[in-house]
Amino acid sequence: SAGVLIVLWLIVLAWLVRRMGRLRRALGLRTLHSTEAVRLLRQLGFYLDMLAVLDRSGRSKPHWQPPQAFSHELAAEHPDAGGIVQRITELFYAVRFGGRHLTAEETAEVRRLVEQLETTLRESR
Repeated sequence: SAGVLIVLWLIVLAWLVRRMGRLRRALGLRTLHSTEAVRLLRQLGFYLDMLAVLDRSGRSKPHWQPPQAFSHELAAEHPDAGGIVQRITELFYAVRFGGRHLTAEETAEVRRLVEQLETTLRESR
């Protein structure tokens, strides 16, 4: 019925708004021009996904620590997961600070890497 569709639509909308807020906070996008912020929000969801995987595994990135420093620290403690996080972080930096747009291949790669990270961390418990 129409009521059910409206409720589902509102749930999805609320989820998207919360995700965008988390991305803005995690990426420090409050000060960017709106069109640039929208581009980054579209391109960098994978970074938030990676942070969620790390949080669930008990390996949260401290808010004060730069992504690259965190990836190096993680690689020293957990080489398999750290190597994955380093590659994801490289792509993050290329988009966030290098102005690059991910190619379709890179987008597929980063999705695969996030899944691989989750599997790697689950198996290391």
